Amino acid sequence: LERLRAEPDPGLEVTVIRPGLVFGPGMTSALAGTAVELPLGLSVGLGRRRQGVPFVTAADLNAGILSLLRSTREPGAPRAFDILSGRPPTKGELLAAHEELCGRPRRTIWVPLPVALAAAAALDGLHAVRRRPRRAWHSVRRLYRFEPAALDTGAFWNAVGNEPTG
Repeated sequence: LERLRAEPDPGLEVTVIRPGLVFGPGMTSALAGTAVELPLGLSVGLGRRRQGVPFVTAADLNAGILSLLRSTREPGAPRAFDILSGRPPTKGELLAAHEELCGRPRRTIWVPLPVALAAAAALDGLHAVRRRPRRAWHSVRRLYRFEPAALDTGAFWNAVGNEPTG
């Protein structure tokens, strides 16, 4: 993308879309990237309770892509868009809604970043000894630091002329 921006091809349109977690029929986990459910009514929160959940509904994503395909071509400089369905709910809000909808109250344990990084480093060390390197430490750090509320998702919806329905 950086190379295309530095040397744009005037006859080529390049649009990169980066959707959040797609929520819709057939998804395997309603809590993907938010929490891991354990037995005995426990959950382990992934990241921070007040951190946003980068979600986009399948309907919003499909409508946005179709609108983008119907829109006027803009050859030249590439564009990149982040796509979410409105304001991201916090992980705490998503877990509360999940509990209410499922009728299963849960106690969620939120692991502080230093503890999560220490566990990830230990896991990386174990995998290194087995000669199967992983990047758990990097993944955990990114999980805690990513904040979808800071993304400019309005640019995509303005470009395609739609509003997300969420």
